[in-house]
Amino acid sequence: MQHRRSLMLLTFCCLAFTSLLSAFLIKSAKASVKPTIVTVTAGKPSELAFKLSKSSKLPAGQIEFKVTNDGKLTHDFKICTRLASASANACVGEATKMLKPGQSATLTVTLKNKGTYEYLCTVPGHAAAGMKGFIGIATNATAYPVTTPTPTTTTTTAPTPPPTTTTTAAPAPAPPVTKPPATEPLGGDPVDGASVFASAGCTSCHTLAAAGSTGTIGPDLDSIANELTQALIVNQVTNGGQTMPSFAQSLTPTQINDVAAYVYQSTHA
Repeated sequence: MQHRRSLMLLTFCCLAFTSLLSAFLIKSAKASVKPTIVTVTAGKPSELAFKLSKSSKLPAGQIEFKVTNDGKLTHDFKICTRLASASANACVGEATKMLKPGQSATLTVTLKNKGTYEYLCTVPGHAAAGMKGFIGIATNATAYPVTTPTPTTTTTTAPTPPPTTTTTAAPAPAPPVTKPPATEPLGGDPVDGASVFASAGCTSCHTLAAAGSTGTIGPDLDSIANELTQALIVNQVTNGGQTMPSFAQSLTPTQINDVAAYVYQSTHA
């Protein structure tokens, strides 16, 4: 009887030890699974761009994005938590808070499915100006291609016409742009305004000879100089309208006044 009790006690102790060992091993295995760290720099290599320490073939699971704003404007960083189907400027996902220049934040997301995911800045106008990109989970960070129909080519044989000689007149040079006279005192610093015009992405949307920009999304500022006043420019930059987003959240009132002074001075004699 005593031998039987000893055997039962020994069996119980072995089972208890095995259970505790299993729990310890499971806990240790979970603790050893660390998130993948990706450093993100906003505002580099240009104001409306992100620089990631790695973006391709990231392991599925938890990813920790350490985001720092090294730019001159406010930015945030958002990961789209649905697989990308095309290059968009908005999506469903998780984002950091708005980061002023010099601020940092950490964004932790879990991406379990293999594929391509988009990231972007949600400040109005920034993603459209190019502040976005892709990461690849267990694959390369390339966007899904947008398919376009292949045109059908029909070849017909026609008789060869006799050679003809044509004289093409050289196109007449474009008339010089005449600037209207400046009648307003400047309400800001045009030198600082030139820097803001470039860093805020205005060059990608507008044509302005003084900035060397040839954007066609927004109006040609040189051609509408007669309509431009500083108050009109300030209102448009602040509130947006038509195809232009509002920059009230990403530019300070001083920066907006500087941009208005720069554009006004550049388009008036």
